[in-house]
Amino acid sequence: MPPSLAALGRGLLELAFPARCPACGRPAHGGGLCAACLAQVEPTVEPSLEPIDSLSFAVAKHAGPAAQCVRAFKYRRDWAAGRALALLLRERAPAEMLGWAEIICPVPLHRLRLLGRGFNQAAWLARRLDQGQGRLRARLLLRLRHTRPQARLNGQERLANVSGAFAVNPRLAAQVDGRRVLLIDDVQTTGATLHECTMALLAAGAVQVRALTVSRAMGEIHDNP
Repeated sequence: MPPSLAALGRGLLELAFPARCPACGRPAHGGGLCAACLAQVEPTVEPSLEPIDSLSFAVAKHAGPAAQCVRAFKYRRDWAAGRALALLLRERAPAEMLGWAEIICPVPLHRLRLLGRGFNQAAWLARRLDQGQGRLRARLLLRLRHTRPQARLNGQERLANVSGAFAVNPRLAAQVDGRRVLLIDDVQTTGATLHECTMALLAAGAVQVRALTVSRAMGEIHDNP
């Protein structure tokens, strides 16, 4: 079938059987949130400057439909929620940040947590952000220790918990040298995990590291990492 006819067929199918918003269940076209839920997604006001000279940006506050989709995706494998989050990343991330990146790298899970969850939500989002451009390095970072869930810890405990927990995969280290790396994760809270990942990448020779997340917690949250 010619591509134009295939696209027309998909469009007609969506009109007849519209996708449902993963946050509220109402009809939502385009694979994302419905208009009402999208209006409730609060943007973060300003990017935050990390103390290690790495710019981090979250497209939304960790509240409302954004937080709801993060939880549904991470803990219940709600792929519709995942698609909505990926769409938020693509549409609301600064174009300069996306164009700047030479490598897109997800925050890794430890193999035990990956076994329990079945997938790495950060890697899933990073793959859809890359959209086949060849910048994704899904196994670039390794998580060396099975750390305690960050949500159960205070700020200082979170820093200690992930200290030294990440390293660049030695088989891929040469790919980092002299490159600009964009870290991807679903949620930023204190920034401790992003900080440790950044330090590992800089130690391996990355010239600059920035971080992009779907949401940023404005206070304490009670999700597992």
